Amino acid sequence: MFVQENPGLNQIVMEYFVNNVEDARYYLEAKGCKVIKWAGKGRDCYMQDPFGLTFNLWVEKKD
Repeated sequence: MFVQENPGLNQIVMEYFVNNVEDARYYLEAKGCKVIKWAGKGRDCYMQDPFGLTFNLWVEKKD
């Protein structure tokens, strides 16, 4: 478990690893999710699903 303080986000935030944050964003927006904070690849990409779950999209580094 990792706890991080984020001003303006007073809730649990799940983290999901994706291959491409932009592709994932467009797909998720089409399914009813909304952007909470978007700083782009390698930075905060917070979204919220229609049920209120907030999550961050992240690209996992490949060695």
